[in-house]
Amino acid sequence: VKLVNFSYYENVSAGEAGAVRVYEYNPIDGTTTLVWAGLSVDAAITALDFSTNPLTASEGNELLVMVMDTTSLTDAAGNFLEVSFIRE
Repeated sequence: VKLVNFSYYENVSAGEAGAVRVYEYNPIDGTTTLVWAGLSVDAAITALDFSTNPLTASEGNELLVMVMDTTSLTDAAGNFLEVSFIRE
């Protein structure tokens, strides 16, 4: 799997360093490894483009995209996370 880009809108309490994360998940041994982290943005459509240098997972593994919040994620109709990838 190659992660090409993702975009999100999350109503979090505030932007936070390292709160947008991509993990590689190994389903055989159940482990996760952080492969990328960046600043979260509160209540704004945010797009991250990895098309020139995609994030990749080893064969048989998966990539998990998460937006974390230390306080609370507001349940809002506009919240979304959209991921584009290439499956090989």
